[in-house]
Amino acid sequence: KARQIGQDLSKLAMSFPHLACFRKYESVVDVQMIARVVYQKYPKDYLSSLQKTVAVLINRRLDKTEQCSPWHLRPLTGAQIDYATLDAASVRISLEKLLQKYTESQENEASFFSSNPHLRSTISNTFLDANASFEDDDIRPAYRVPM
Repeated sequence: KARQIGQDLSKLAMSFPHLACFRKYESVVDVQMIARVVYQKYPKDYLSSLQKTVAVLINRRLDKTEQCSPWHLRPLTGAQIDYATLDAASVRISLEKLLQKYTESQENEASFFSSNPHLRSTISNTFLDANASFEDDDIRPAYRVPM
């Protein structure tokens, strides 16, 4: 879904609030949004999920059985690790295939993101801590709400 990547990145940031590398993500893209642009002559639901996108672009079935398994339990099962690996790899491969198809269908030399800059975004996560000191202006909150 269009908002899924933002939700996933926020969950990642909340899981590791002590790691600055998860506070800001630049050049974030959503494969389903890109698919809508590349396959704009097709119905909206043609590539509306990663499973459909993988089936069309990679000609493989993405098994989502483990998607709703108990991810909070450790250690993860082998099936969960396999699912996570395939899920992540299929996103990258799908993106490459979509960009390749776009390039092949264009008469001009403009890159996909030059022609569609609205499909690339930055996501920032800020965590407020009552005892935090904010030396870095990049993460300084605009305001505080007393609790």
